[in-house]
Amino acid sequence: MTGLHKALHAFWSGFSHGGRKIPAYLSGRVPERNPATGEAWTDEAFFPYITYEALEGAAFGENVLTAFVWLRKSATADAARAQILDTIRAAIPCEGVRIACEDGYMELYPNDSGFLSYYDDPEDGDVLGARISYEIRFLM
Repeated sequence: MTGLHKALHAFWSGFSHGGRKIPAYLSGRVPERNPATGEAWTDEAFFPYITYEALEGAAFGENVLTAFVWLRKSATADAARAQILDTIRAAIPCEGVRIACEDGYMELYPNDSGFLSYYDDPEDGDVLGARISYEIRFLM
């Protein structure tokens, strides 16, 4: 894992909901078993969670990346999803947020075309999602 990946992981792992940290995983790398116990996931231990993209960029380059928040459908899931998105909106303000990494720093900005939106799992109707589209600028 590069310094940039570590910094993005720390950023996306820094959110919580209901007094519990929300785990974050690189897209496509969500573990099939609970790493803390080695046992199969339970809904309570698994949801919510965040998946995010990581991309190395050239100095002074910028890219648009996407992260997702995933929740199990329930009577309170829509409210939870909205609360988590509000927290993320505060963490990536219009003026951006600067994050240090080993080789310099990066800045995250809301993507002007659809920063936050609801996005449900197309393969599992019991899973609700939220899509976060943001710009990353590399300043090494």
